[in-house]
Amino acid sequence: MASAYSETVTVDLTDTIGAVYIGVTVSVCISGITYTQAFFYFENHSYKDPLFVKMMVIAEVILETLHSILCVQAVYGWVITNYDNPLALLKFQWESCLTVGVEGLSILVAHLFYARRVYFVSGRNKYILFTILLPAAGHIAGTTAITVLSIKAQYFTNLTHPDTKAAMDFALIIAVITDMVITISLSYFLHNSRSGIKRTDKIINRLIIYAINNGVLTSTLDIVVLGVWTGQPNSLIYLALFQLVGNLYANSMLATLNTRSILQRREGMSNVISLGTPANFVVANDESNGISSSSGDGSYGIPRHAEMISVQVHQSTEVIEVTSRSLGTDSMVNMFFDVST
Repeated sequence: MASAYSETVTVDLTDTIGAVYIGVTVSVCISGITYTQAFFYFENHSYKDPLFVKMMVIAEVILETLHSILCVQAVYGWVITNYDNPLALLKFQWESCLTVGVEGLSILVAHLFYARRVYFVSGRNKYILFTILLPAAGHIAGTTAITVLSIKAQYFTNLTHPDTKAAMDFALIIAVITDMVITISLSYFLHNSRSGIKRTDKIINRLIIYAINNGVLTSTLDIVVLGVWTGQPNSLIYLALFQLVGNLYANSMLATLNTRSILQRREGMSNVISLGTPANFVVANDESNGISSSSGDGSYGIPRHAEMISVQVHQSTEVIEVTSRSLGTDSMVNMFFDVST
């Protein structure tokens, strides 16, 4: 009697479900970093920012959580629920299709955050803002189309249909374009804000580096996904990599908000003397001996019979220092890091 398992169909899952499993595992780990950054933000920086920025952070956390749930459920459906159904392993789980739409929303939130930053740095230039929002809207439209078409496609191999392929190519290319516009705009307006003052220009250089790093990281991953999708459309390696795109955008946004304190400490912005604590000096008027060396408590030693004049140093010097640093450093940092002005 023939074995019941003699007709078993063997399916190679290495570059399909196996790739997605690895991508989901890495994505969930990165989500943990997102939660840590969000916690750090609300503990240390949220009081500085308007409600709009706080809501964007909350939105990213919610979307990251939803994305992780959908990813885990999709893998569970493939390897647990349908472990003995080889044909089911060749089909999309509906949760895996929805992850694309959730990723699109996460990227949209990040693009809106960066668009707002460019808007402030550019002096509230509405034309530049529109130039960013237009491709950002195109990207969310593309990811929505991919979600719908992949649900209809059912099988992985059906994604090579011209409509689905066009939607995928469009979404990835438009994401790269949006990132490039944001990066170039930030770099341009920051560069033009140079004042010729060494300290201020040093800060601006750091801000430009931050802008370029963020843009290069996200654009590079989008390009890699596009390349893998073009070269291996019948595998799911591109889907595994795409699961990381939203994670990278969310962490990039949160890192931008949390980097403020690091930059401020590095540039010594916390070393300014606190206002409201004027220094006290005692000056001696002695006809013969003059003023002796200063004592350890900040006042000057006075010879006997000297006429002491208590002079309180006003805050003009401190105000100048604070104002200079605020105008030359704090305001630029606040605009770049999207603190409401």
